[in-house]
Amino acid sequence: MAIVSEKFETITATAKRLFAERDYEGITTLEISKGAKVTEPLIYYHFSGKPDLYAHIVRTTHDLYQDMLRKIPKSGKPKYRLNALVGAHCQFLKDYPHEAALVFRPVPHRLESGRADLEKLVAGAREDLKNLLVTYLQGGIAEGTFADVNVPLTADLLALMLFRLFESALDKSVKINGSALKAFFRRGLEGCAD
Repeated sequence: MAIVSEKFETITATAKRLFAERDYEGITTLEISKGAKVTEPLIYYHFSGKPDLYAHIVRTTHDLYQDMLRKIPKSGKPKYRLNALVGAHCQFLKDYPHEAALVFRPVPHRLESGRADLEKLVAGAREDLKNLLVTYLQGGIAEGTFADVNVPLTADLLALMLFRLFESALDKSVKINGSALKAFFRRGLEGCAD
């Protein structure tokens, strides 16, 4: 990859927006160059082509998502850690809507190269989220805060809710109330004990 510049940042921001809003197959480097107000050869100066540009965007998006996960407290009561996890996802969605739309999106079938690596990133993000949820659920059950639920199934369901939340990142009609979502997760798990 060539030198990172203002034009490089404009290219990647434009491509990220387009890839988040539409399917990979329907976007061309010419369209990206026009949106970024640069020449198409400049894209090829920085990237070998659309697949390389897409891979760069997915990798940087996943780096950002992993940074968010690392900032979630590693200790403390499970219900507070669960609140922090849900709150962090809501904040990520607010701060990075285009990235949120791309985090869990399946890798395009027509991606010519690097597909396996990108699929590992997406699967890894899903697995990291599920592992955190399993840890919180097991801890909450052990301390009696959460009801004794089927942990793998419940973790899958909670993860699916967060995946769907990220899928709706660019839908202006979807309004997310982070406090309500955190309360829903927590009360649902606490309420199962009754």
